[in-house]
Amino acid sequence: MILALRDFFIEMIPSVVLNIEKTICHYSISESKEDRLTLKRDIVLFYYYSSPCLPSGCYLDVPNHVAIRNMFLFNNPGNRIHFEFPAFEDHSYNTICHRTGVMSLIRQPSCNEKYIVLRTRDGVTGESIIVGFYKVGRSYFQRTPMFNNHGFVCGIEAEHSHLVERGSILTGRPFSQGHRVSWWNEEMANYLNDLVDKIQEEDNIEEEYRTETNRLVELFKDKHEIRKWRNHCTSCELHSKCPVWRRFQRYNRTHPGSDRFMVLNRIYRSKIYSRNALDQIAKEYLK
Repeated sequence: MILALRDFFIEMIPSVVLNIEKTICHYSISESKEDRLTLKRDIVLFYYYSSPCLPSGCYLDVPNHVAIRNMFLFNNPGNRIHFEFPAFEDHSYNTICHRTGVMSLIRQPSCNEKYIVLRTRDGVTGESIIVGFYKVGRSYFQRTPMFNNHGFVCGIEAEHSHLVERGSILTGRPFSQGHRVSWWNEEMANYLNDLVDKIQEEDNIEEEYRTETNRLVELFKDKHEIRKWRNHCTSCELHSKCPVWRRFQRYNRTHPGSDRFMVLNRIYRSKIYSRNALDQIAKEYLK
């Protein structure tokens, strides 16, 4: 599979053969195919930083059962921000985040069903929770020197998404950071397959994730709308209950003369929000 993918890239984009070969070789594994666990499903488990719940009556009116990602750009442990993934805007995923995991999933046998299972941490209880899955449809690459991806960004589009309410499924076990895959051992394969089954038993609210994410992105990009939000927040009576207000005020105190609301606006209008750049670059689909 790895050689076939490499040959495809060589045929399609000879100008970046060196970069691709270096990347594909980086993800090669020493075990033979016979040593791997043969499964109907290939599953990778990704962690993402989510936003905290907002108080009832908040101007943004984000339903707290939707575990939106870190869209307010809060610093997380290790000064990690990671605010773009999962891409709930259209239920996709690419190698700008979790590059090793995405590439390893893409190269699994095409005859198998492929899934990305998403987990995060509940900001109130601190528990590790499961948010849902993407069933992988088409895989693609985009040629670009940006985003430190060896000359191209690879990604997947979800054929089907199933996302659940925050806290409805717990991981049931501790995890360190990083990703987990189903094809390394039987115990992890069974665990991840059980998660996919459990997710399918819950109500699917993927459209809420998509709608709320796109609504917030559009608000953050609009100077007029973000000023309205800032003005409302300034006079709001919920400051003591609002994690966004507290974090924004802390930022402003340590960055005199700065306005965190407008910083958010500038970032979402720039190429730091990678979708602004990638939406202008053609996708080339893998066969």
